[in-house]
Amino acid sequence: MSQAELTGLSSVWGQVALAAMLLIVVILLLRRLWNQRGR
Repeated sequence: MSQAELTGLSSVWGQVALAAMLLIVVILLLRRLWNQRGR
């Protein structure tokens, strides 16, 4: 693989990891709000 391909892959994986982290944070916040509403 060339250096450009490796850099492209790493940037794509970085974006995927960032999106996953944001998604997890949103889900945790929603679950916390839902638990507070339930009680």
